Amino acid sequence: MKQISDENLFLEIIDIAFPQGFGVGKRNDFVCFVPGALPGDIVRVKIAKQGRRFGFAQITAIEKESPFRVTPACPHAHRCGGCVLQGLLYEKQLELKQNYVLQTVQRIGNVPLEQVEVQPIVPSVEKYYYRSKVELFFGEHGSTSIGFRERVSPFEPYRGRLVPIQQCPIFSRSLKRLLPVFSEYAERVGADAHGKQASQGALKRLIVREAKWNKKLMVSLVVAGNNVAEASWLLQELPKAVPEVTSLWIITDRKKELLLGSPYIEEMLGHFRFMVYPQTFFQPNTKTAERLYEAIAALCHATGSERIMGLYCGTGPIEILLSPLVREVVAIDSDRENITAAIENCRINEIRNCRFYRQQAERASALDIYGPHGPPCFFDLVIVDPPRAGLTQEALKSIKSLAAPRVVYVSCNPSTLARDLKRLAEAKYRTRQILPFDFFHHGAHVETLVLLEKIGKNNYR
Repeated sequence: MKQISDENLFLEIIDIAFPQGFGVGKRNDFVCFVPGALPGDIVRVKIAKQGRRFGFAQITAIEKESPFRVTPACPHAHRCGGCVLQGLLYEKQLELKQNYVLQTVQRIGNVPLEQVEVQPIVPSVEKYYYRSKVELFFGEHGSTSIGFRERVSPFEPYRGRLVPIQQCPIFSRSLKRLLPVFSEYAERVGADAHGKQASQGALKRLIVREAKWNKKLMVSLVVAGNNVAEASWLLQELPKAVPEVTSLWIITDRKKELLLGSPYIEEMLGHFRFMVYPQTFFQPNTKTAERLYEAIAALCHATGSERIMGLYCGTGPIEILLSPLVREVVAIDSDRENITAAIENCRINEIRNCRFYRQQAERASALDIYGPHGPPCFFDLVIVDPPRAGLTQEALKSIKSLAAPRVVYVSCNPSTLARDLKRLAEAKYRTRQILPFDFFHHGAHVETLVLLEKIGKNNYR
């Protein structure tokens, strides 16, 4: 892609490119991506990089502002790499995300949308302070700044520079009191984010999780090297400034050590309790996740006799919430800590019809659930909730061999979802329902729930 002239062009921004959040304008058949532009803007731009069919442009002036522009609640919104849509009216965010999901599954997955029940995107239950986890970074060379990484730009190499913050309106109000404590702590230990003083315990990251039902915090301080300086000062000052912190972990190159309080925080989904540990997965938007799990339960049409298989189960929230509705749930995940937490979650909720196994999704069909002389395994429903990369070919083979009449797919990446829907169609699974969820209010990501049903022939009739 080449650099071109300083010629100024006028563009009307007609869309957003996901997941980067760049504005999209067209000049004849040429597509132009414009960072910082929003649908409805009329902008004057300078093309900075140009290929044959598309290019990237910098705004030189906004000639007419979009009617969908709003003032971001966060002062860091224009630089931070997280909330790329915070300057856009929320109703417009939802419309764009819905269109993004549908266009993607149609274009990549060849899904005939006219034959699918498409439901409107489910909004985030809360517009601010909804996120249950953030990962922050310490500044370089003795800096006491703490923040997020800068937003990616197509105009210069990504350097991962720090955007210092004082607050985060999508995470927790407690962060305003927590950040000054760790900034002072960084000053006391002479933090160096790149580990040039690794033997002295240079500070690297700060991972903070919040239980949304009671606002309790878990803090994990990630340190380069093996020595933790000034721990006694931190243990004295942190509880005074932020009494919501009920769990403090130090993670070094060699070990993970609990310095304060409980090893976990407890989250609630419906009337179920879940233990959340430093390295276990839990959905980032807890209250909207409840809506997702309610929708999954509705799709099951459970009569109490069903057997369900869960792949990529994490700590087991979907499976545990479904357990009162069905006869049996079997679930697998490749992560040891996730499975340990899932078994604990069953115990504390007195669930007796869920079984969790540490196993890869690619080997689900080989799982010896009944032992060598047990009956063959049959499941009425398979639920998959894979990472952003989606399903591997081997995982798809496992799903095919399980031969369940229905599959529920929960996705955080429309592109890999669309690819997998196409592959599942080849295995004679028809896409029946699509329901997007806005788990990432102000962000460019979107969660999607899809129901597929086994058909007799590889068609959509």
